[in-house]
Amino acid sequence: MTPDLFRIIISSVKFFRKPVLYQVLIVALLSAVITGSLLTGSSVRASLKKAAYERLGNAGIVISSGIRYFDAGLEDEIEASSGIMSTGLLELTGYSQSLSSQKGAYNTHIYGVSNDFFSFHGKDSVLINKGEVAINRRLAEHLELNTGDEIIVRYNAISDIPADAPFAPESEEVRSAVFKVGFILEPESIGNFSLMISQITPMNLFLRLSDLESVSLKQLKINRLILSKENSLSSAIVFDQLQKVLKPSDAGLRVRTIEKTAETELVSDRIFIDEPLISEIRTIIPSSASVITYLANRIKAGQKSTPYSFVAAIPSSLYPEIATDNGMIVNSWLAEDLDVNPGDTVTMYWYSPDSLNKLVESNDLFVVRKIVNIEEIWADSLLMPDFPGIAGSESCSEWDAGVPIKMDEIRDKDELYWNRFRGTPKAFISYEKGKELWGSNYGPATAIRFKSGISKTEIETELAGKLNPSITGFTVIDIRRESEAAAENGVDFGTLFLSLGFLALVSL
Repeated sequence: MTPDLFRIIISSVKFFRKPVLYQVLIVALLSAVITGSLLTGSSVRASLKKAAYERLGNAGIVISSGIRYFDAGLEDEIEASSGIMSTGLLELTGYSQSLSSQKGAYNTHIYGVSNDFFSFHGKDSVLINKGEVAINRRLAEHLELNTGDEIIVRYNAISDIPADAPFAPESEEVRSAVFKVGFILEPESIGNFSLMISQITPMNLFLRLSDLESVSLKQLKINRLILSKENSLSSAIVFDQLQKVLKPSDAGLRVRTIEKTAETELVSDRIFIDEPLISEIRTIIPSSASVITYLANRIKAGQKSTPYSFVAAIPSSLYPEIATDNGMIVNSWLAEDLDVNPGDTVTMYWYSPDSLNKLVESNDLFVVRKIVNIEEIWADSLLMPDFPGIAGSESCSEWDAGVPIKMDEIRDKDELYWNRFRGTPKAFISYEKGKELWGSNYGPATAIRFKSGISKTEIETELAGKLNPSITGFTVIDIRRESEAAAENGVDFGTLFLSLGFLALVSL
């Protein structure tokens, strides 16, 4: 560079020193804004990932049954089949309250866990004793609790039957128990455990699954099964493993023998059986046939009326005498009560949910085709499903049927029928007609029956390992990968802060 050119540059800088200084400062400021924004965005994403991993602990894949429940023994079967460490839990939402401060938390996440839950997450020092609970720091601070304090835990009674399903009990039973706080868990001790993708710190309470069982006075199931994180593990692999070990009982299905007909049947803990599941079973065992039994509000013939009778819609493949039209077979008790003979017409009334799930009374006409004695296949009380508010009742007046019951219409003879025959249907129609009248979103069958000669063991063996987990209510989720994706693909904080930085510069 020549001396004259250098002097010109120096002179120009001196002359334009203020504009030059401003440009340098602006470039420096912009560089700082861009660098800081990108670093902040990266830091936020890293923090989100860290929080997600902290809440998941050692969880990698989750097998969930949603609002359904399954046998805890499935955990051992999956672990034995895949060789992958797992742990099961019962996830509920309930209410907790401090016995001393009286402060409460309505959205408490309650986890019924087994002894291996904390060791699964590498926290062997946490062992919940009988009658104790472990709570996380946030719940402890909210309720002002310390170790050794007492806490009240309340939650709705666990039921396989959806609350708005036909004939579900009207009142939801609330379970309540008092426990002692055994541990206050910090975030690093899996205290903030959660299977939800959320940045809100939950209020968690952990207790022994066996304590939940004792409170509920019956054996409980679980609704979540967690498999440990493995690099080679995918949701597709776990789905295949689940299908291989899945038994009817894992899906809430029971096979039982019917003494009156020498047949076997498959019933569900949910009472109604879904159409996809019916189709799946029919594909595996083509001879299977569906049955649906419903409660009629009354059956009328002329001026005579019989209140609250179970009516079974049965398949012609198993009951050849059943008519396929609007024909009805009635038993001798109902025929005498209504004073009807073959060829007479009766009107049946029943409640069915409308599009808003509101109960509306419907009716239809039927022609009496035959009158049968209450014996053999027509004396089958197992045709009535185990409706929780009805089955086991000593009298009709004790029913909690989930529908309005006019107790003043129940006569002494109706009570005598219940005492002697329980839920034995008084009338029978074709399954096709029953499905048309009573089939709902909850399923068009209350049982699946098989011809005599097929044993209970044969059915269980035939269905084991062949049921599609998705159809039976299971979902398999790679919760770790989904949490990572949520942290990575959420709000782009780098761009956000960069935009805010430029906005600040423009405002200057």
